[in-house]
Amino acid sequence: MSINVLVTGAHGFVGRYLIARLQQKGDSVFGVDLSPTQDAKTGSAKNWYSGDIRNADFCINLVNEVKPDLVFHLAGGLNSPILSDLFSTNVQGTLNILEALYQKAPESKMIYISSGAVYGNVPASRQPIMEDEQMNPVTPNGVSKMAADQLCNFYGRTHALNIIRVRPFNLIGPGQSDNLVCAAFARQMAEIRFGLQEKKLQVGNLNSSRDFLDVRDVARGLVLLAESGRPGEAYNLCSGRATRIKDVLDSFINLSGMDVEVSVDPARLQHGDVPAQVGSHAKIRQDTGWEPEISLEKSLQAMWDDWCFRVGNLSENSKQ
Repeated sequence: MSINVLVTGAHGFVGRYLIARLQQKGDSVFGVDLSPTQDAKTGSAKNWYSGDIRNADFCINLVNEVKPDLVFHLAGGLNSPILSDLFSTNVQGTLNILEALYQKAPESKMIYISSGAVYGNVPASRQPIMEDEQMNPVTPNGVSKMAADQLCNFYGRTHALNIIRVRPFNLIGPGQSDNLVCAAFARQMAEIRFGLQEKKLQVGNLNSSRDFLDVRDVARGLVLLAESGRPGEAYNLCSGRATRIKDVLDSFINLSGMDVEVSVDPARLQHGDVPAQVGSHAKIRQDTGWEPEISLEKSLQAMWDDWCFRVGNLSENSKQ
């Protein structure tokens, strides 16, 4: 049975993969983003809306028009240098979506995409991190996501909304923006391969460990949670495996077959960097049967191929 599905942040990294999976199911998908590209508008979503979730009237009119049975709220900022923009998008934007659902579609189900960053620096003795771990974020993004996460929990309890909160850990995969570490490595290595950069790699902290998960596994997990997740609950989406940043870099160097000089760029070192973080996916596995399927090695290979394709096209165009 086809349902109306609204996806905010539809042209983002996760949104593109999620919409493709929803379309395969036969759902009527409605995507909203600040400014969807023409490729997005002619893609898999049934209808595209351009608008800003920070505008409460836009959100109310959107929900009233779409009348969604299911909402995936992916829209949000990540690392904006302007904190007011970050919080207005992640917190006020989420509040606007919640209020619009309460007023215009209170029977709908909402899947809110929070973040593993809400946990902050958890002692090794309490890792892998469970969903009942106290939230103690150490980054602006983590703080804003925690606030929005709590807003969703509040609206679920006090307004009887059907809301599931999802906390993905470190996402990777083809199509990722190079403002995140793995994609930044892949882009730089691809530029070196095509002669657009010297054989010198600028990096940040290589000693941290992270829980990396492929975006395609994330999209599959979100759909399963919409089908089988329990309202009012929070779920981690993670691999359950910690990987050193240095090991990721070494993998890209091996994939490239090149020797490069690696140096630490102080500008890439982040304040409040968490030394190690790994999550537990026991809860989502128990409730939905989900487990990660795409290995780290396959994810990194796909990212390498993607960035070689992108940079290769850029290199060819520059020669014309």
